[in-house]
Amino acid sequence: SLLASAPTLGAEQAAQTPEQAKQQLAAAQSAIDEVQTWLLKANAQQSNEEKRLQNAVVALANSARELEGLAEQRRSLEGKLDELQRLISGQESALVAREQALGDVMRALHKQGDMSLARAFLSGQGPTNAARQLNYLSRITAAQRATLTLYKQALDELIQSQLQIESQRQELVRVQARSAAAQEKRVAETQEREAALAALTTSIKTQRGELEQLEMDKAGIQQLVEQLELAMRRIPAPEAGTRFASMKGKLSAPVKASIHARFGTDSNGVSRQGLTFDANSGESVLAVHSGRVVFADWLRGAGLLVIVDHGDSYMTLYGNNESLEVTAGVSIEAGEVVASAGRGAGENAGLHFEIRKGGIALNPEAWLSK
Repeated sequence: SLLASAPTLGAEQAAQTPEQAKQQLAAAQSAIDEVQTWLLKANAQQSNEEKRLQNAVVALANSARELEGLAEQRRSLEGKLDELQRLISGQESALVAREQALGDVMRALHKQGDMSLARAFLSGQGPTNAARQLNYLSRITAAQRATLTLYKQALDELIQSQLQIESQRQELVRVQARSAAAQEKRVAETQEREAALAALTTSIKTQRGELEQLEMDKAGIQQLVEQLELAMRRIPAPEAGTRFASMKGKLSAPVKASIHARFGTDSNGVSRQGLTFDANSGESVLAVHSGRVVFADWLRGAGLLVIVDHGDSYMTLYGNNESLEVTAGVSIEAGEVVASAGRGAGENAGLHFEIRKGGIALNPEAWLSK
């Protein structure tokens, strides 16, 4: 028959009218348009993601420069602090000399009988507090008092500067901690952006592959339309049998396996016209209802494919098979083996199963018994 001799014309050539085939061609064009629209949006989204990634990288570089600037500022302040500490050490040495001179004065006062002044100075409070005793040294010469006053002022200024620098150093430590946290956040954000961009790029590549497949399918459908115009009248009508429509919700699954992919459009915008079962390689594929085999051969995108016409424009399709157990033209009963599941069109084993009416894909889960 035409179906047996020309299997490359299409999977539905025995069950479609020319008008139905034209409708399917229009549906294929619509699907292609939808994918192209998705690609435009995805490419625009990719540009936004790339811009966000660029912003994250720039922010990360700015953070690194900020950290380097803070480190340089800290090194500068620490250098100044070291200088002040060396200056203080020199002043402390001078203070010791001053104290020795004051000791001479105290001893002279002691000899003069003024013990209260001596006790006030020699009370063991330490050299750094010597300036505080100036109030009690009323007998010291004006020059000596002026010297000690200037030294006290210088010492107070150094101590104040040291406190200020220590405060600045602590602030620098806090700023560096904040900057380090910000840098860590930016690194994580950059990694997240890179991962999102990679995922989007992969998705776009996958969708482009599906678009190419749709374009090829469209060409195949166009060929089918042209051939059906010539061959429709020569295709014998399928044999009558139990009405397929009465079996909705009662059909047994073609294989005993879980469903891997369902009918409809998934979250990635990929549309599926049937179910994919996780069937093991070599597992028997059973006809879900009686009918006539109208196609049993290889079809691009479907692998080894069996199509069974059940009358009233209903068909079932069994694709991605490892081997075929029937030929075009034979009549079969429900539960009869039509193929062995395998890797007919993909890397993974499994069975692709569709139910169609007038070329329109129906959700098989609504027809299978629970």
